Amino acid sequence: ISMEQNNGLVVAKAAMPVAELFGWSSELRSATSGRGSSFIQDQRFDKLPDSLKAKIIGAIRQRKGMKPL
Repeated sequence: ISMEQNNGLVVAKAAMPVAELFGWSSELRSATSGRGSSFIQDQRFDKLPDSLKAKIIGAIRQRKGMKPL
């Protein structure tokens, strides 16, 4: 959404699906040699598009060792 740089710090604001945030902290620390940090705040909840529902549900069921639907 926006990015600002001030006194050597970069502040990036973005809207991302929660599923995209898994592993984010590790990736940020790796990319910044351990100096990066993040703050995550829920802004809103949107319905998952029908085109993605089966894919997401299938991945969750597989991760949990459940039978496919």
